Parts: sequence; structure tokens; C-alpha cells
Amino acid sequence: MLFIYALRASDFLLYVDSLTQLVPWFFVLDHTHYARWLSVHVRDMARLTETNSAIHEQFMLGKFTSKKSQSVFSAIAFFQAHEQLNKIVKGDGGIIGLTENESTLSQPLITAPETARLIGEFESGMNTKGTTALHHEQTPTKQSAFLSKVKLLCDVIDTLGNPLDDDTGNLATLHTKEFVTSDVATTIHNLYDTGKMQYESFIDERFSKRTVSIWHPLKRNKLLPFSSKKTNSSALANKITNVKTDCALFSRLNFMPNERRKSR
Repeated sequence: MLFIYALRASDFLLYVDSLTQLVPWFFVLDHTHYARWLSVHVRDMARLTETNSAIHEQFMLGKFTSKKSQSVFSAIAFFQAHEQLNKIVKGDGGIIGLTENESTLSQPLITAPETARLIGEFESGMNTKGTTALHHEQTPTKQSAFLSKVKLLCDVIDTLGNPLDDDTGNLATLHTKEFVTSDVATTIHNLYDTGKMQYESFIDERFSKRTVSIWHPLKRNKLLPFSSKKTNSSALANKITNVKTDCALFSRLNFMPNERRKSR
């Protein structure tokens, strides 16, 4: 939530801090690609004052995000803005179907982003009240829906019991009240500390001391609660299952009650 808040509010310091807190989770949960390159990204952002002070000043002004309107709390990451522009370019009347003709394709690729910008400026200027527009979730309908979901959650807690009142020291599921084994509970309680140790070791070995290459493989933890179960189902078994499903579907489509047959 802090990461999302940092983007929406264009808070660069919070952005770097929230990413720093997220990195250990990628290490401990074996997301090796995210762990490796997010560590590099956080290090680059933290050293901007040394490597490029001009870029750091612009980022501190909130220019590491994109704002398509004047609505409060509505900034988004640049890759999200790019994806939204791609949707416009590839939408109805866009580049779909033109990819085989290079000269024809080049025209919408050049004009479509500019057209999208003009449309965005026009829509943002439609605010006739002269005040900052509200966030799209600050409407009575959205707020009412959110309130109803909160009430449903409270009803479930009242039915199943408040998990915060449990002082037994055991780790249990909320709906079945089943207790996990002590080794699994210990692993879950120590997840963040384990990931933080691995993250600090990664930084020390590959950035500070440089005793290990940045490309050196990361060892997976394969923790007990999150280890994947391998299935031995063959391709033939999958095909048989699909055929049975199709047969059942066609039998339901062709089924006609006797009463309807007599009437016909």
C-alpha cells in the first residue's frame, strides 16, 4: 500500500523506501529475477544524488510518475501510461491489421500518441467548476460499495471470531481454525527476517565487496509452506479429460425432454 501511495502521490522518497521494504519478500519467496534487478534499481535510485543530481531534483518534484489529469492522488507509473497509450494505438481504427504494411503502419504510430495527448488535455479541461477534480473513487456509488464490503468483512469476523483476540500463540487458518505445525509456523514468522538477510548479503557480495558477479545464480529457498507440488499428469491424460468434458457438453446440448419431443 505504501508503494501504491508513493506512485499516486508522486512521493519519490517514499517510493524508494517502500521498494527497499519490498525487496526482501522477493528473495525469500524465490522470485529471483525481481530480487536481482529490483535490488539494482533501488541502489540506482538511492545513489541519484551522487550519479545525477539533476535527475534527482526532477524526481523529487514528482516527475518520476505521469499525470494524465488534474485529479488528486491520480499519478501513475510511466509503464502504465505507456500501456494506456498502446491501448489507444491498438484500439478500434488503430494499428491492428496494418502491421504488414510498413509505410501505412508508420502513420498511426507517429500520430496516435499525439492524438491521445490532445484528447487527454481536452478531457482534463472539461472541469467547469474551477476546482481540482475528485478521484474516480470519491463518488457516492464507489463509497457506498466500499462501505458494504467493509460491513460484509465485519460480519464474517463476528461469525468466525476476531483473529486478533487469539492469544494461544498458534498459527491457524481463519475459516477452518486448523493449526499448522510448529516448523511451518516458525518459517512464516521469520519470512521477512530471512529475506532481509539474503538481501543484505546480496548487496554486500555483489555491490560492496564485488566478490560475486551480479549474474551469479541466486539460491532458491523452497520454503515448506510455498513449495509447489509436482503433478505427474501426462499429455494423454489431459486429452482424455478434455474429450470427456466435450462429450458431456454435447450431450447436454442435444438432450431434449420427452414432453418437448411429443409436443413437437
